[in-house]
Amino acid sequence: MLAGLCQCLAEDGWQVSVIGRDSAKLSRATDINQRLHPLSVDYEQIGAFQTSLSAITDATGPITLAICWIRSWAAHSLITTAAAVAPEGRLITSQAAKTATVRIKQPQN
Repeated sequence: MLAGLCQCLAEDGWQVSVIGRDSAKLSRATDINQRLHPLSVDYEQIGAFQTSLSAITDATGPITLAICWIRSWAAHSLITTAAAVAPEGRLITSQAAKTATVRIKQPQN
């Protein structure tokens, strides 16, 4: 759902972890840029999802920006994601990801 946004963030210099259930779609979405890191997990499987988020932070550092398209009935998944975001980080959710065009610039230090 957010493949285009992930690609834009990677092109702008972000390291982007892309989570999805379908490993084939995930591979197609991430094979085009070394900054895109696929992680195949179902966010409705909370235990596995928490483990995956911990693995992401262990491998790449704190999550400073999370952009999520999580179905409304999976509120626990959104809460789990929010808990994984660094204290100074941001969480953005979308229910209309197919129609949104977003371009975010990497923060400059």
